[in-house]
Amino acid sequence: MRAKPQGEKHEIRLEIQSSEWLATMIWETVADIIRLKWRGKTQKLKGMISGLVASTIDQTLLYIEENAQESEKEFEKLFLWLNIWVWLSSLSERKIVLVNPCFCEIFEIWPEDAAWHRIDDFIARFVADFEQYQKWKQQFTDNGAVSSFELPLVTAKWNKRWILISSKRFTEADREAFSIMDVTNIKELEKLKEYTAHVLTHDIRSPLTGAIWFANLLNRKIKLKWDNAIYMYHIITSLQRLERLVNNYLDIMKMEQWIYNMNLETIDLREFLEKESSYFNISEKEKWVKIILPKKTRNKSIVLWDRNWLEHMFNNLLRNAIEETFKNWWDSARIEICDIWNSYEILFLNPGRISDELQPKLFKEKYLKSSKENGNWIWAYFANLIAKAHLGSIAIKGTDEKTWTVISVILPKNLLESSENKLDL
Repeated sequence: MRAKPQGEKHEIRLEIQSSEWLATMIWETVADIIRLKWRGKTQKLKGMISGLVASTIDQTLLYIEENAQESEKEFEKLFLWLNIWVWLSSLSERKIVLVNPCFCEIFEIWPEDAAWHRIDDFIARFVADFEQYQKWKQQFTDNGAVSSFELPLVTAKWNKRWILISSKRFTEADREAFSIMDVTNIKELEKLKEYTAHVLTHDIRSPLTGAIWFANLLNRKIKLKWDNAIYMYHIITSLQRLERLVNNYLDIMKMEQWIYNMNLETIDLREFLEKESSYFNISEKEKWVKIILPKKTRNKSIVLWDRNWLEHMFNNLLRNAIEETFKNWWDSARIEICDIWNSYEILFLNPGRISDELQPKLFKEKYLKSSKENGNWIWAYFANLIAKAHLGSIAIKGTDEKTWTVISVILPKNLLESSENKLDL
């Protein structure tokens, strides 16, 4: 960034000094102070104020220039690091003027191999899907900008990759910014997820369902001795737990892709939570849960939701995640239902505390504890996915250093009448 010449600074200074608003502001803010300091002396306030303004403007311009130059350097570093970019020359020519090393790494070329080539001709040398390329080129030619267009390509060393192409025109400058990002890993991860879902659904869940069915049939048809009956019980229980685990992982994959089916029905939150509150029990020690309803509706708090998904969410949230905060605590839990216009906020006040390290990732990451620890926090992440998919939210609202953790769950009262995001059911 070039430094402003003295003449330009002088013009800016005069422009600011001639501002009636600035003169009034300065007079009101500093005149009294200056009078007190210079009482009985002959110096003119106007000259002092002018000097003060001139000095302030000079220092401000200097500060802005220095910081702008530093910010510009940092921005260029950040831009090179985050965006894989090229600058194109005139909009009519659309030639590559400058490329950064990341751009060359994607195509596995040297900078001189790309410089001064037309960008569309350059891309055409590497595309693996010519039909997709034609679609992109049509948008690139006809429209002022192309945003987030996926395109498969084969590099100069014959490696297959996926790139995300975006471009933007700056008509006044007769320039165009063009960026390319390597999304191969993301595409591969999506394929891996699809393959994993297929394996879980067909290769694991189908025979698992058959094993559970035959185990139950055998248990009903044959009178087993006591020892064998216990073994059979553990076999069936283990198979059922494995089936739930498989179903949960499949549900997580679907939720991450915003794929879910819903069957809405009217649900009384109080009755629902009273049933679910059994998940607050710790081992054999009996605990009680106090449910506090909003003042407006002491009898019922009704929501229009999918009962299965709601049970799934609270089951995962309370049984598998939050109950860990109860360990070694004798206090009782409390559930408070708050009426907030078109939603209900359900506050779970849990004895115990979630660590500072775990709090930021509890509902955001599929975080698994080590085998030495009990519990599995992936279900808290799943509960959050369900809430988001149904226009709700889950968060840690507060935590006391020693005793309490407050979990907030917000549910829309009626999913069909949500004003912000209507569901396509």
